[in-house]
Amino acid sequence: MWDLRLESQTELTVPEGYTTLLVVLKGVVHVNGSDAITTAEVGLFDRSGTTLQINCTQPVTALLLCGEPIDEPIVGQGPFVMNTQEIIEAIVDYQSGKMGALSPVSSNSSA
Repeated sequence: MWDLRLESQTELTVPEGYTTLLVVLKGVVHVNGSDAITTAEVGLFDRSGTTLQINCTQPVTALLLCGEPIDEPIVGQGPFVMNTQEIIEAIVDYQSGKMGALSPVSSNSSA
């Protein structure tokens, strides 16, 4: 994960075959000649290649995320995101109390 603050053109190297995405928090960028990716948008890039040419004409704040693909089916349910077998186990563990308990926090507490 890279926390980016950009003001002009830059070139970044990412691992070949990884899933790579750019979350633009503020500003507008073009990556490898793409259409604009603007504030609150996410660009998802092809896994082939290792170079991202990022162009911007104004200050940009963004997060670049890269991760090795796990090549497994992904299931999301409630706060859990994992594969099918693991999610069933996590839900059973949660329901049986194996994950602990949350304590209520009073909004009236003083520092």
